[in-house]
Parts: sequence; C-alpha cells; structure tokens
Amino acid sequence: MKQIDEVDARILTSLLTESRMSFTELAKTCDISVTAIIRRYNRLKRAGIILGESMHLNPLSVGYEIIAEIGITTDLPEKEKAVQMLGDKNVFRLTDSLGRYDIYGLVMARNLDALEQLVERIDIKPIVRSLDILIFADPWENQWHPENIVINLSERENFVPSPRKARNRFESVSVDKTDKRIAKMLMEDSRIAFKEIAERLKISSKNVIQRYHSLREKGILNLSTISLDISKLGYKAILDAYLRVENRGNLQEVEAHLLRIPNSTFCAKFVGGAYDLRIAFIVADFNDVFRIKQQINSLRNIRAAEYYLHEVPGAWLDDFVGDSWRRL
Repeated sequence: MKQIDEVDARILTSLLTESRMSFTELAKTCDISVTAIIRRYNRLKRAGIILGESMHLNPLSVGYEIIAEIGITTDLPEKEKAVQMLGDKNVFRLTDSLGRYDIYGLVMARNLDALEQLVERIDIKPIVRSLDILIFADPWENQWHPENIVINLSERENFVPSPRKARNRFESVSVDKTDKRIAKMLMEDSRIAFKEIAERLKISSKNVIQRYHSLREKGILNLSTISLDISKLGYKAILDAYLRVENRGNLQEVEAHLLRIPNSTFCAKFVGGAYDLRIAFIVADFNDVFRIKQQINSLRNIRAAEYYLHEVPGAWLDDFVGDSWRRL
C-alpha cells in the first residue's frame, strides 16, 4: 500500500460518515472518474485498511433499554484468561485496560432488573475483586463519531469538526420480521444492493427501499460507517477520559467542546455514578496523549479527569459493537 494521499483520505472520510455512498457520489466528491474511485476503493480493501462496511442498530428498537459500562479489577494476572472467564452473552466486549480497572466492557440489558442480574453473574465470580457500573444517560443516541477521525496524521492540527446534526429523542417503534432481516443484512454489509436484499427476502426492491428509508429516518439504523484497521493509519492506542463536571447543567456544552478535539471518536454521558461523561480518542503517540489532556484540562467546568490507555482493536468500531448488535 502506497502512502495514503488526499483522494484516499476523502474516500475514507466520506465512507466513515455514510458507508452506502455510491461510487458515482464519491467520484463527484473527489473530482475524479468513477473508474479511478473503484480502483482506489479496491486497493484500500486489499491493503486491509477498509475491513468492512456496516450499519449499527439502535438497541432500544429491539427492546434493550439499558446500556452501561462495567469496570472490573481482578487478582488474576492473566488478563486474557480473565476476559474469557467473565464473558457473558449480554456483554458487548470485554477488554483489558491500563488504568484503574484491569478489564472494562460495554453491556446491554432490557431493563434495570436484567442489568442487576447480569452484574451479579459477573460479580460473584471468584476472580472479581471489585466491579463498578456506569449507566448511559441517553442510550437511544449513537455515541460513536467516526466523522472526527483524521485520516492523515499530519492534518491533526488543521482538524475542523463537522457540524453536528440536531438529535431527537428516540421513540420506541415496532419492527416486524422483515424489517429485522433487512437490518441484519445491512449490519453485515451496508453496501449490499437493495435488489439482492429483495431477492433473498422474495419481496420487491421498492418495498426494500421504503423499509430501508423508514429504518434510517426512525433512528433504528443509527449509524452507517466502515470499519478500519486504524493501526495502518498510524494510530497506536485508544485514550479514554472519564470526567466529572462542576455542573451537570453544562454537560451538553462540555460534550460539544470535547467533540471539537481531533480524533474524538466516542462520547457518552452517564446517570450518576463516579463520572459524568466518557470520551475516547485514537492516538498515535504520547504527544497526542499530552495534547489531548492539556485541551481537556483547559476547559471550564471540568472538576476531575481520569485517563486510561487501551491497545488498538483489530477492526476499529466494528470490533466493539458490530458482532454484538448482529446477534440481537
């Protein structure tokens, strides 16, 4: 793979925010021919930079009302073995961590009772020394922000955040069996042709297109993006910042400022607990870490901050939530 140039960066940036963007639309965006776009797209896939295309499902649409994080400390020195022993079907992903917790993960539950049962199943295991839980304040929102990834490392200082769209509170809607099958196919491959979906389901393409637009408009499919091997872009780790603010009334303002920082890729607000907010960044080196900490510490209303480093996952984003959503 030759060095990623400006056109490659535009292709990746466009697909990160809408993975179903057609080659014709990409060609107009990049001001090159459709043939050249297809050649570059295939080269990015062969090089293992683009690992897949997927859509992500709003968990509330299938009855999961609670999303939470868990932080676990354990006396077991072999963290990989501990992760395997603590696995549960309702845990998105457990991973080891450098920070207060040895292991952390995202979990989902249909209600508070189900969450309590899940926590108990994990907490009673002998290898668990302590377990903390943080419940997301807005579980219907998409917390991921792939639009903030800077493809070329040298452009980090010139990062200009994209305008943020107004977010409406998600209202529960019913989805039938056909909607679920369409959603699952799009989660596995967001660029699948409507015609192919129609043939598999033995319905008309027009029906598929109508249902697709409804799934997107209602926020059931709330993110369309690509998964990347971000290590091939030069990124080495994930930096998580857990923050307490002076006044929760200013939490939305703090969130907006944080999402203007380059490579801020995940942001979630919590209900009560030890922290008010978590934001994650992809980082290339310790200079990135120091720069991000300095920017966070310079913000008003930040009362306390704790930082954790994690290794870069194989498939950024999809490795965190994709497989779990496809099991729903």
